Amino acid sequence: MTTSDTYRALIDAEGQVERYRRRLARSDRPGDRGALAGALVELAILLQTSDRVDEALTALRESVDLYRRLCRADAAGYLPGLALASELLGGALGAIPHRRDEASTAARSAVELYRTLALVDGKTYGPRLATALAQLGNHLAVLGDRADALAALREAVDLRRQDVPGQDRDFAVADALVYLGIALDESGSHDEALSAIEEAIGLYRRRVGADATATQLTDYYAALLAYAPLLAKSGHDGEARRCRQEATELYRRVAALDQGLTRHLAAGLRRFGFTGTEDGRPVRAAAPEAAPAPDPGTLTYLQKLVDAGGELLAADRAEEALTFVRQAADLAGKHAETDPRTYLLPAARCHHDLGLVQSRLGRTADAAEAYAESVRCYRRLLSAAPGRFLPGLAGSLTNLGDVLEDLGRVAEAVEPTREAADLLRPLAAGDPVLLPKLALALNNLGWFLTKLGRHADALAPAGEAVGILRRLAAAEIGEHRYELARALNNLGDVLIKLRRRREARAAFREAKAVYRPS
Repeated sequence: MTTSDTYRALIDAEGQVERYRRRLARSDRPGDRGALAGALVELAILLQTSDRVDEALTALRESVDLYRRLCRADAAGYLPGLALASELLGGALGAIPHRRDEASTAARSAVELYRTLALVDGKTYGPRLATALAQLGNHLAVLGDRADALAALREAVDLRRQDVPGQDRDFAVADALVYLGIALDESGSHDEALSAIEEAIGLYRRRVGADATATQLTDYYAALLAYAPLLAKSGHDGEARRCRQEATELYRRVAALDQGLTRHLAAGLRRFGFTGTEDGRPVRAAAPEAAPAPDPGTLTYLQKLVDAGGELLAADRAEEALTFVRQAADLAGKHAETDPRTYLLPAARCHHDLGLVQSRLGRTADAAEAYAESVRCYRRLLSAAPGRFLPGLAGSLTNLGDVLEDLGRVAEAVEPTREAADLLRPLAAGDPVLLPKLALALNNLGWFLTKLGRHADALAPAGEAVGILRRLAAAEIGEHRYELARALNNLGDVLIKLRRRREARAAFREAKAVYRPS
């Protein structure tokens, strides 16, 4: 799927979720709740593809919660959906090293659900159970629970061997053997580990042909990275060197197949619990003892506050939502002082949400304070991890500028809005999903500068916003006609002030045609 295809699919998925939310706000029917839960899963998969992991986690948690409630009345109808959402939640959490404990809980739930389903339909759900067992075993191995990890991984291998013979079965068995081999090596069973991964390598070599996908090649690549140190440890240095050479050749094949090489290889390594490589050797996630683990009760309570606030806000019950959102922001902010690694990002997001609710209620000064705190949190995050969290910072800056303008502090609104646009411009070049947000920041910037009488300065951002929204509207991506009409009117106002009346009339005519298409 190309970047453009992913962008379109994301917009469609987000639109579908919003349609189901609106339908539920009018009439709370189980069928619509089930449809929303399924739509959230589809959205989460696309968000993960776009490396928007935190948003994917939010969608998956909501989906799991919806399915759980639906299963109380109709387990047969909704158990498969709950199992899939739990499995995906475990996988998404497992990609974050310090959240493996949460990942193992979600994966264990998926295993139990698939085990129940497999009793009724083993052909359909047996392979899903094997996948969930492999995921659970990998999480437990990283957490140091070797005995339970090995039990889960051995069962996964046994189940995979029962699949219908063929290429898909061989790849599935190979994957399960790699998981098992890594865990065996870490538990000290080096000979058994070597045997398991050796069998996996044999299956990969037999099946990886000229038509292999990038995913299959990266899984094979990860297996080779695990195999080479085992060979060297067993005194087979020559074979280890040949293994590393084969990995290098695979690296080049993936590069030829897909320019998103780094993303593919990183995904392949993460699947087997690796965070990367050092000197050509795979590196596991840091042991949980490396840093004090956050209190799971506090994290669970925080998530419940966030979920409750979000549900109430979606139902247009902003006054009630405020209580939960404010508590979440206070709780995350308090813990971020002593445990920023765990709580600083939630604090940034919770204060952003608090700003949204305050703004919805017309409490603009309070909203400005909340957005400013969100910006401060994001800046602290960026100081520790430059380049990350930029979309979140840009969103809070845009909203801060918006509420400052509402307060009549237009001159103060310019700088955060300009910074948001400057942050989003290069990001949107690589991720078109951010184009609407860039257009919003640019349109706001043009409007603020116009209000300050800086018409010449306003022309460039106003024109850039129109250019972006024209492309989005022409491609029929989302519902951008209204935004384009508004941006064209703003551009027309700027052109009038600059005495470029002919161009201004053209902008106004286009705005009218866009807003009221024939």
